[in-house]
Amino acid sequence: MAHTQKLSLLDAILININVMFGTGVLINTVNLAIIAGFLGFASYLLVALLMLPLIFSIAATLQRHPSGGFYTYAATDIHPSVGFLSAWSYFIGKLSSAALLIHIFTTTIKVIIPALDPIPSLAIDGALLVLFTWLNRYNLKTSTRITYGFIFCKFTPIVFAILSCCAFFTDWHIPAGSLLLTGIPSTIPLVLYAFVGFEVACSISNSIEDAQRNAPKAILYSFGIVVFITTLYQFLMFTTFGEELTQLPNFLGIFQVLLQRIMPDPGLFKAIMLKLFYIAGASSALGGSYGILFSNSWNLYTLAQHKHLPFSRLFTAFNKYQVPFACVLAEAVICSGYLLMTSGHQVTLQQMSVFGCTIAYLCSVIGLIVAHRDAQTSTRLVAWAALGSCALLLFSCIANFVSSGIIYLGFFLALIALGMILYLVTSITNSHLTNLKRH
Repeated sequence: MAHTQKLSLLDAILININVMFGTGVLINTVNLAIIAGFLGFASYLLVALLMLPLIFSIAATLQRHPSGGFYTYAATDIHPSVGFLSAWSYFIGKLSSAALLIHIFTTTIKVIIPALDPIPSLAIDGALLVLFTWLNRYNLKTSTRITYGFIFCKFTPIVFAILSCCAFFTDWHIPAGSLLLTGIPSTIPLVLYAFVGFEVACSISNSIEDAQRNAPKAILYSFGIVVFITTLYQFLMFTTFGEELTQLPNFLGIFQVLLQRIMPDPGLFKAIMLKLFYIAGASSALGGSYGILFSNSWNLYTLAQHKHLPFSRLFTAFNKYQVPFACVLAEAVICSGYLLMTSGHQVTLQQMSVFGCTIAYLCSVIGLIVAHRDAQTSTRLVAWAALGSCALLLFSCIANFVSSGIIYLGFFLALIALGMILYLVTSITNSHLTNLKRH
């Protein structure tokens, strides 16, 4: 009998780190410095503490439903309507992240290739969406070598920044008036965006050797490493450059100030290094956006499979490459809506992504509480703690929307409402058809 090859603990940790660690760390650098000053690094620690019970809860839910997703978690333990809300919110939330990463790539590539500057950014965003939709039509996965290339591009700028800041330890300082404690609540959605993805890390737990003992270790060790790297990076960047960070227009300026400190005089090598860092950042964003669009369509497919969408047969139909292409097209339409509505605004798209994902986490946690309602177990206590974390995270998202642009909260809630209307319409229609068949 053939046995499925299991992941070692080290392999699982490396995979988890790759999933959790993304472009969010880079793009947060300047905004955290502006909003929280020196305390930007503390935001990572705070959100990490809030997420610990949530991570354990999602891991416990996966043990109950090893092959399930956000729809299954809530639909099984609560009601299909809650399962729909969970999966739909996650689906549209992740598409906000895909739209953001596409726009980050566009912004960066226009700096790398100045000849593209006259072309409107939204036009390039749209062209990329068309390209990704076309590639997804053929079920094209990134090869192992390309995946490793994206990992290299993801980590190189961060590692370089950390080592460079350590080399300039004599410049470390905390500027007066930079302890912006009141700004920390506003940073929570931005920091959470950098950590979203842990649910994928939890999902591979059953593929690990001696899963009962090693799976929790893999999740905790990898999460701890990611938290350590992100916290250290933000701490070192601010203590080295201080208020200089707050004067930068966006994260692309980080590479300029780093290289300026290392090589004050202009030169060809410095220019090449700067371009290489831009390419690494752009490649990381490109790989992240394609990965989301490639995998996220299956969340919509699941809803159609359970006949919760109009024209469910259309959304569950495969093309000859075994792709539910109608779901892929729906992704492109929603991503286009995000980009047109927000013009690719970073913080707004981050907040939308986090808001949608947190709703899915909340539904899953409530499902876990319901499943353990009659048992006085540690899992139940952890689930209640996770419920509190989700409530705080949601409150932070809503508060940020109110202060920065409530119209975008309305837009996202309208998308959720549209999904729930589709669910109600199809439920009534399916019920009516069932009654007709009986008679």
